[in-house]
Amino acid sequence: MTRLMKPAKLGDTTITIETKNVDLVKGDEIGLAATSFEAMAGETAVVEAYDSETGIVTLTAALVDYHYGAEVSTAEQYNGLDIRGEVVSLTRNVKIVGDGEYWGGQLLTADIFEFDGTIREGSTIVDAVEFKNMGQIDTRRAAIRFENAEGKRHQVSNCAVHHSNTWALNSLRSMNIIIENNVFFKLKQTCLSVDQSRSVTVNNNFCGHIRPREFDEVAGADAGDAPLDRVGGILIGSLTYPKQN
Repeated sequence: MTRLMKPAKLGDTTITIETKNVDLVKGDEIGLAATSFEAMAGETAVVEAYDSETGIVTLTAALVDYHYGAEVSTAEQYNGLDIRGEVVSLTRNVKIVGDGEYWGGQLLTADIFEFDGTIREGSTIVDAVEFKNMGQIDTRRAAIRFENAEGKRHQVSNCAVHHSNTWALNSLRSMNIIIENNVFFKLKQTCLSVDQSRSVTVNNNFCGHIRPREFDEVAGADAGDAPLDRVGGILIGSLTYPKQN
């Protein structure tokens, strides 16, 4: 993640960012977080060119919203809070892309019993992977799911989950999970949920452009089974889910 060094205005085709730890190339997709009173003013853009000396990023299309930027952090003015717009990279070399707008793929980790009583313990460790168009719309079936996964260690780090019609990550009745240094952008309803789970570390993740559910988007009231209709960033606690078919 980096910050805008100058305001990025509606119609601009270039932005200026801090260059520390930034590696952008032509074709990379980036996310610009909302900085105005309009919560849905976040947007994505595609890089046409990047100058690592000046921090100028040329975009393939004009911006559709305003994003605040400044040369120095605003932390001294706002009790340690830097309100300059965040710019995040959404592109990774390893990609998992869902097929379809509403019923994308899922990375599911679980412990299951075979018919003979043998237990199969799932384990997922992913680093620097891009997940796009994943998850099932208006449900808790997130792009990355841990359900009843208690036997092994799990880690999701340095990944990007974006353009999803549901949550980025859901941990349900699971344990021993590290979630760190990830970017979750342009999702629906909730960034990530940790429910009835233990020993879960959530550290240094970015959640942005979380959109509300459109309840009748697929098939009316029975289409969605997520427990809340309002937008939220991170849900931690015990939630009750309606039965899924």
